[in-house]
Amino acid sequence: MAPQRSISGLDPTLVDALAEIVGREGIMAPPALRARPSGYGASNNEAAMLVAPATTAEVAAVLAACHAAGQTVVPQGGLTGLVGATSCTPRDIALSLHRMREIMAVDAVERRATVQAGATLSDVQECCLALGLELGVDIAARDACTIGGMVATNAGGAKVARHGMFRQHVLGLEAVLADGTVLDHCAGLRKDNTGYDWVQLLVGSEGTLAVVTKAVLRLQPRPTARATALVAAPTISAAIAAVERLERELGSGFSACEAMWPGYASAVAERLEVGMSLPEAPHAGLLLIIENEGFGPHDAEAALVAAVHSCVEDGLLGDGLVAKSDRERAAWWRIRDASDVLEQGVASAWSFDVSLPRTDWAAYVTRVSARVGADPRHVLYAFGHLADGNVHFLITSADPGSTSADAIAKAVYEELPAGRGSVSAEHGIGLEKRAWLPYCRTPPELALMRRIKEAFDPRGILNPGKLLG
Repeated sequence: MAPQRSISGLDPTLVDALAEIVGREGIMAPPALRARPSGYGASNNEAAMLVAPATTAEVAAVLAACHAAGQTVVPQGGLTGLVGATSCTPRDIALSLHRMREIMAVDAVERRATVQAGATLSDVQECCLALGLELGVDIAARDACTIGGMVATNAGGAKVARHGMFRQHVLGLEAVLADGTVLDHCAGLRKDNTGYDWVQLLVGSEGTLAVVTKAVLRLQPRPTARATALVAAPTISAAIAAVERLERELGSGFSACEAMWPGYASAVAERLEVGMSLPEAPHAGLLLIIENEGFGPHDAEAALVAAVHSCVEDGLLGDGLVAKSDRERAAWWRIRDASDVLEQGVASAWSFDVSLPRTDWAAYVTRVSARVGADPRHVLYAFGHLADGNVHFLITSADPGSTSADAIAKAVYEELPAGRGSVSAEHGIGLEKRAWLPYCRTPPELALMRRIKEAFDPRGILNPGKLLG
């Protein structure tokens, strides 16, 4: 292969070695790299070059070469993250596993799937569908986000209330350490009590400890019945009380409860030009998307209607609709998922996802709204996963000089109840939340994290500056 010495800023010997490992098709350099789709601004694409191995052996060889040269490497998945965890500098090499996206096996008996890290969530969902199975995780970026990225960020989504965060679905991993050592624990056993669980340690590590190349995922039987309601609640407190009742009355069938403040729902529906009327919720109330699932002859709709009606009778819920078609259900979920449309045409936009006890929601949202709304140029949109305590804020400004990102972050994070909240419910820490990590992690915890990082990556080449800095 011809030498690749034209890539500036990198050791030419290393560049040639990497090109030899992955082949010409596995190297991307500017300007092609700059044109690559990016989910977090151009900073995802500012690396000196991108290397795309096609096998685990190639990943290992790439990392071994970079480790020996002291070259920093930023692992990248589908670039759908919101906290800058995949951002690069011109000194970094980006490592993408988009050539490693095989669904290697789906075992219907053991209910598990073995997939390469570059496979997308929708890839896995589609393969499981034919076998009557599903991965109990779903997020709006399903067509772009990769399994490796979801492992690295411990992805959440709308089904956490029933199935848990992504770590609950990881039965095993194959991963490559910074020095090229391959770790393989992919037996996929549901019970395996054999010492330190390095697999779970990598879940949520944001590419700072190792590069995940393969995952064994726990699957669930796919429900055969599903019902969806869009219902208004008069207050946050009433909505929380309704969720508690729905959890009891629907049991394991209760699969989702998404909250949208009226200003959010109406603004998104208008931008999307959704031609439907939404239930009326008062200013202090919420719109809820509630789902119930079941199997066999179970009448999911009748059970949901009965449970919702019980809440209506006691004043916990008000006006509502039950989806009469998949198309209507999809339209409601599209409103909930399409927060990005509110960022179009504004000068500044800031996105947050925090976690706190549901009993603190009402007071917390009121405090944040008051601080942000003190400047009339700011617009605050609120939505989230009511069933698991995750609130999302999108704050926009039409005036580029209205305020700083740090001031907005203070308004959101400083109002979290002390010792009872998290600055990141599901998006991770990356660059954006690094300074705020001490708000929810104690000094001994942070010290332990740094010792773990040093043990896995003593030269600090993996995703430098992220999470811990």
